[in-house]
Amino acid sequence: MLVVTFGRLGDMIGRVRMYNAGFAVFTVFSVLLSVTWMQGTAGALWLIGMRVLQGVGGAMLMANSSAILTDVFPVQQRGLALGLNQVAGLAGSFIGLILGGLLAPVQWHLVFLASVPVGLFGTCWAYWKLRDTGTTEHSRPDWWPRCSGTTRSSPCSARARSSSCPPTTPRTSPAGASSPR
Repeated sequence: MLVVTFGRLGDMIGRVRMYNAGFAVFTVFSVLLSVTWMQGTAGALWLIGMRVLQGVGGAMLMANSSAILTDVFPVQQRGLALGLNQVAGLAGSFIGLILGGLLAPVQWHLVFLASVPVGLFGTCWAYWKLRDTGTTEHSRPDWWPRCSGTTRSSPCSARARSSSCPPTTPRTSPAGASSPR
């Protein structure tokens, strides 16, 4: 839900502005995750809260990166640009998993600090180099559909996972033939 909301806000106030803010938010909360001084329940709640807020920064990045690329690149080069963007994101996720696995046994705080140099570089580079080339729509956010959509989707997804509700697709046997209900 946040990616859609931040994409809309990017359309309204500027995609590059939202992208830059996303880099800064992600980096700040990466630092805050690494300086956790609490332990036990308080420490766990701190980590969860900071991780959620770090995810907000990530949603701001995800929502606007593709839109910025489609604004900047001509039609003939958009496929390549969007593909490279996806490859870079997947490579970063993979490298992050490997690096986190190597750093965690040394000191778990380092797992969160590893993204700080990348975040600092990305934040500085984005503020220095990126300019909005798309048009913005100065309008009011449609908060009610966003909030009501979130609350409406929660019971639906809970119902779909519930074992007491019949599935919407036919059950199949291991051999692949449909089985009666």
